[in-house]
Amino acid sequence: MFFRPKRKYAVLLSPAERKLIRYCLLELRNKLAAEGFDTEDVDAVILRLSAIK
Repeated sequence: MFFRPKRKYAVLLSPAERKLIRYCLLELRNKLAAEGFDTEDVDAVILRLSAIK
């Protein structure tokens, strides 16, 4: 069988949108940490978002 390659999408965000998303992710991370859950996945998303300029 032949397989199609997975499609990749790019989302362009303004600086204000990136700031809002980062704020929400940090709030989610703090909430998860306070409840004793693992924050590894949220940390990865925050780092990936921070790498975008």
